[in-house]
Amino acid sequence: MKRHRLLFHLHRVTGLLAGILIAILGLTGSSIVFWKELDHALYAPLFHVVPQGQKVPLDRVVATVKQAHPKSDLESVQLPQQPHDPYMMNLKRGEEYYEVHANPYTGELLGARRWDQTPIGYLYQMHNTLLLGETGELVVGLCGLWLLLLGGSGLLLWPGWKKPATGFRVRWRSPSPLLQYDLHKITGIFSAALLMISGLTGALIILLHLVPSLFFAMIGYAPQPAEATSRAGSNRPPMPLEALLDRADAALPEGRALSIALLEGGSVQVRKHIPPAPFPEEGLSTVDLDGYTGRVLAVQKVAEPTPGIQVLALITTLHFGSFGGLPTRILYVLLGLTPSLLLATGLLRRLHKLRLERVKSRSAPH
Repeated sequence: MKRHRLLFHLHRVTGLLAGILIAILGLTGSSIVFWKELDHALYAPLFHVVPQGQKVPLDRVVATVKQAHPKSDLESVQLPQQPHDPYMMNLKRGEEYYEVHANPYTGELLGARRWDQTPIGYLYQMHNTLLLGETGELVVGLCGLWLLLLGGSGLLLWPGWKKPATGFRVRWRSPSPLLQYDLHKITGIFSAALLMISGLTGALIILLHLVPSLFFAMIGYAPQPAEATSRAGSNRPPMPLEALLDRADAALPEGRALSIALLEGGSVQVRKHIPPAPFPEEGLSTVDLDGYTGRVLAVQKVAEPTPGIQVLALITTLHFGSFGGLPTRILYVLLGLTPSLLLATGLLRRLHKLRLERVKSRSAPH
């Protein structure tokens, strides 16, 4: 009995302290399960072009972008992977980052935007950082660990371990407090395991983001070495990006190029995906080149994932719900709603008990 009471107090305290934040993370998580599909639907003109034969040279498109945005620095270019995909240029102006989309067949600029100011970008930041930067990211990670306590204590408190019929019963016609209790226990038992997995994987993702050295130790690859920078003089014009892409393909023929990034020090990094490596949209293989001479500075080939990369892929697929395709993604949309329902039913039950205690204290003899 003492153990049960201790678990009950732990469950109640953790729910009251972190319930609202966890509910916010759940709702925002639900809203971004299909973030890419929603983002592309909301900004369809930026993401869809009509194929028109040969593509114009990449460097001509880059020149058009620089002419339209002379006060901005080009950070990277995401290359089209499908015939209907545009070029996406990532630019920086001061402390602001924004995207410029361009038609690869005509060179026409389709539009520019700051992703963090779009509806999906806002929800994404809310889910990752609560709009509080690195401090918020740390709070989100702690909420993930808090969810382990909340879900674990809830599982142990479930009455169905002793009487399964009681654990799964919902008394629809009973007074509100009993119905709230039944809805709380049913929602909890069906969602607790996945919520705990989501909380743990979310906390791990944030830890790896906040501690890059841990991330690189896990995947088994070091970041770009400091000496892998251009040694050419600044008076020399940079090589065309298309020529650098050709040099990268010669140095690492396998796979397909996803992006090209202009790094500090005059070097350029081409990122590629080589099957069967995971993360096909991000790419784990890289070729670093001197942006002025085209000299290959470093090659990192990731075709067969290391055990650490396999673990990282498992963590991300479990957190994003992509492990079972469309059905599990839909399931995760529903899963994100459950913390709000659990918070609401838990708070209503707590308020009901407080009212009963107040009535008892008033009726007790003084």
